[in-house]
Amino acid sequence: WDVATGTRKITISGHLLGIRCLSFSPDGAVLASGSSNGPLRIDTARLWDVATDTLKLKSTLEGDYWVSSLSFSPDGTILASGIWETGVGISEGKVRLWDVATGTLKSELPGHVGDVHSVSFSPDGLTLASGGQDETVRLWDVATGTVKATFTEHTTAVYSVLFSPDGTTLASVDERVRLWDVATGAVKFTSTFTGAGRVLFKPDGLTLASYGEGGTVLLWDFRLAPSEPPRLAADVNDDGVVNIQDLVAVAAAFGETGETPADVNGDGQVNIQDLVAVAASFGEVAAGAPSAANLSTETVQHWLSAAKQLNLTDTTSQRGIRLLEQLLLMLTPKETALLANYPNPFNPETWIPYQLANPADVTLRIYTIDGSLVRMLSLGHKGIGMYQSRSRAAYWDGKNEIGEPVASGVYFYTLTAGDFTATRKMLIRK
Repeated sequence: WDVATGTRKITISGHLLGIRCLSFSPDGAVLASGSSNGPLRIDTARLWDVATDTLKLKSTLEGDYWVSSLSFSPDGTILASGIWETGVGISEGKVRLWDVATGTLKSELPGHVGDVHSVSFSPDGLTLASGGQDETVRLWDVATGTVKATFTEHTTAVYSVLFSPDGTTLASVDERVRLWDVATGAVKFTSTFTGAGRVLFKPDGLTLASYGEGGTVLLWDFRLAPSEPPRLAADVNDDGVVNIQDLVAVAAAFGETGETPADVNGDGQVNIQDLVAVAASFGEVAAGAPSAANLSTETVQHWLSAAKQLNLTDTTSQRGIRLLEQLLLMLTPKETALLANYPNPFNPETWIPYQLANPADVTLRIYTIDGSLVRMLSLGHKGIGMYQSRSRAAYWDGKNEIGEPVASGVYFYTLTAGDFTATRKMLIRK
């Protein structure tokens, strides 16, 4: 269908039985379709090449099962299918991962009982969620095929699972909508109405759409009301701001065990992780929102100089300053590298991190898939260090040289830093 006009563009033929699910690849080049199985078990999932207005069969993913759900990985290289394998004495739900380029089966993830109604990749492509007839939601490690977590709070079949755009929240639906904290597995929200069915997140992640009883569509606003800010864990001396005094206090208590304010992460020991935690929170104040971390060689060097100006002559404090010097060494890259952009896929903006083992004039160039230059970003002369946080990484607003937003699709970015050059791929999805 043509989205702009609502008219039909083309009809795809080839399945022998009813089609149960459809999914476009992120770049729009491939369409996956899944169908019901019949007595002869001859129809499964198919990939179609959407190169022009005419569609041709790309590959058929063989198997004896019903295909109930499909989802492409964010980079479009993997297709996940939720299936229901039936037969004499068999009613098993599985998730299968397919190589899109070759149409071959990469791995099979068993465990569900009955139909797998929904599958969804996390935005980073590392985790796959599945929900099924057995009233469970499962999170899978895509690389290893192992179960990372199983959510069992649903009371009827789970018909929809979907990650929020930032990947921190998972929505799942039986007759009610539930929101899960992906990191902890805790339920953040449960709707009071029934008949939810399917859900979609708005790209900003703040609004969720679901359908309810009587043909209604419901929009949910998940922005939280402001609350009193909690005490900052990294504010070791409890003066309301994370600063050099907190950093020196943690460094001075290095190696201590037991309950102490210097144990910022609460693991029972004051160690390098606590130093990093304070450094990452440096500049935060209890009365305001956290600022972005600027953990860099320059800032740690500044902290070292400030600590030495405090004229801390005792042995413990001097040991703490030596540990800060070790932290400075940890932040000095051994090699120059171009890192993966984030978020990816993105719309419309992204950050491109990198690290420099030597000072250099840094330039970033962005190209289309056919090699045409879209944008050149001259970042200037940069010193040794990590350029990974949003305040330090290269930033691209998704526009070309004349300020026009670029189209969805695959793009390549090339970093030049002195004699170093590297290229990586990224995806705009609108």
